Order: sequence, then C-alpha cells, then structure tokens
Amino acid sequence: MDRRTLLGGLLAAGAITLPSAALADTKSLKLSQAFAYLSNYLAMSPGKRDRFHLAYYAVKDRKFAPDLKAVVVGADGKRSPLVLERDARVAQLPSLAQLQSSTLEIAINPGAKVGLALVLEANMPASTHIDAAALSASIAQAEAGVASIAGLLSFAAPKIVSALFPEAASGQALLDNGHAAPLPTTTNWLWGQMPYYEPTSLAGARTLAFARTPSRILLSDQPK
Repeated sequence: MDRRTLLGGLLAAGAITLPSAALADTKSLKLSQAFAYLSNYLAMSPGKRDRFHLAYYAVKDRKFAPDLKAVVVGADGKRSPLVLERDARVAQLPSLAQLQSSTLEIAINPGAKVGLALVLEANMPASTHIDAAALSASIAQAEAGVASIAGLLSFAAPKIVSALFPEAASGQALLDNGHAAPLPTTTNWLWGQMPYYEPTSLAGARTLAFARTPSRILLSDQPK
C-alpha cells in the first residue's frame, strides 16, 4: 500500500475508489478493490469498530448516482445486482468471504468517471440534538482504526478529527457553562455546505444542536 493509495482511499468526505472509465461498456474488478479497505475494517476486532462503520456511495462524474448499474459475480458464477438506496448508498456490504472471491461488474458510459465513494460514519442516530461526548468517542475510535489499517504508513493517513453534518443547515454547541457557540461550516465537492464539529477546537461542548436533522454523521479529517 503506497502513500497515494492510502490518501486516496481513506478520505472520509468521499474518495472515488474506482479508476476513470474506459471505452468498454462494462468494467470488471475485484470486489475488494471496489470496496476499498472494507476487508481491513472487517478484520478488526468488533470492540475496535463498534462506534463507526464504513459506507459506500455510488458516484458518477462527481455526483451521487443511485441509478448506477452494477453486478456482483460470485466465485460460483452467481450474479447478484448491487442494490443502492435512494441516496446512492450501497444497501448491503459484502462479507469478508465475498470480498476475497467475488468481482464487480459496472456498466459505464464512454468517458464517464464512476466509482464508490468511501466514507466513515458514526454508529449513532442522526438527530437535531447529539451528545458531544459520545460523538467525540466515535471520532477517536475512527482515528485509531484508520491508523491501524494504515500500519507503518499511518503518518501519511488522514487524521480523523472531526464530524460533518450534511443537510443540517447550521448548528451550535451547547457548552457546560450554559453558553452556546456556533459550529463552523465547510463545503465539500460531494456533500455541499454543512456544519462540522471538531472536539479539540471546541472545549466544553455538551450537546450539538442543529437547525435540521443531518442526513448522516460523517467522520472526517480536518475540514478545509
């Protein structure tokens, strides 16, 4: 695993994991390549990944692609459609055994760029009010998990230090002293503008409150 692969595959805000489309109508690749780092995640002990998970979203030309056509081909030749939810999220992730033995075939239009965007998400329900301490624990565990996957190249891996809240519009941190502080915002090429929370930059946060319920809770490196 080289530095470029590591940086390209573990960007929590949506790194495309498949190469640019070729002229062929269908591209076939190993399932483990399509679902980058999923085998590493599944190999971790449950206690080291119970606060976060990997999620994959179909992307075409830098936009969500819920209509992407893809088929998982098993070692026995059985073909199963890759099911996507309405937001382009892969509905059911493959098992470790499937990753080791199956391939993925994707229908591609000439010149298009398609892939599966890998993100880290917190294992907690999205809500207009989120416990800051619990979320901080998810961020810390995800950071440790990324470092574990990276191994000797952990110095090159993105540092998971924040949580992003797509579609929340705006947010504020309710502090231990009874005051409130607005959450900063960032803009991402895939998720758009959203508030984010970085524990080390906002001491004393007790509860995070949002104008709208975020669609998901992403765990990310330092927002730009």
